[in-house]
Amino acid sequence: MGIQMLTQLVLGQNPSQTAMIVSNLFTGMTLLANSRADEDESDQVSMKYLQATKYYPGAVKFFFEKMRDDGKVEKGGQGISVFLSTHPDPIARIASVDQRLKAAGIEVKSYKATGAGIFKDEYKKNILSQLK
Repeated sequence: MGIQMLTQLVLGQNPSQTAMIVSNLFTGMTLLANSRADEDESDQVSMKYLQATKYYPGAVKFFFEKMRDDGKVEKGGQGISVFLSTHPDPIARIASVDQRLKAAGIEVKSYKATGAGIFKDEYKKNILSQLK
C-alpha cells in the first residue's frame, strides 16, 4: 500500500497521462534544439551564398547587431529562456558569424560599416524611390 501511495504522489492519479506529458515535453525540447540548429545552418548557408556575390557575407548578422544596440535583446542571454527558445541567442549568432568570417579570412564589420559590399546608400535610395 505504501508504494502505491508513493507512486500516486509522484506520478499523480493518472500515471499514463503523466508519462504522456513528460514524453511531449522531451519531444518539444528535441524540436527546439533542431530549430536552433536549423537557424545556425541558415546563417552558414547565407554567408556562403553572399560570398559568391558582391555583397558582404557578414551582413547576415547586421539585424542582430542593430537589435542588440537598440536594446531589443539582452547581451549574453542565458538560462531557461535561451534553453526553451526556438532560435539561437542573437548575441551568440553575432559571435558565431564573426568567428566564421575570421576563419574564412574575411574582415569583420559591424552594421555601422560603409564601403565595399555594404551598399547602404544604394539600398536607402532604392527603398526611398519605391515609397514615392
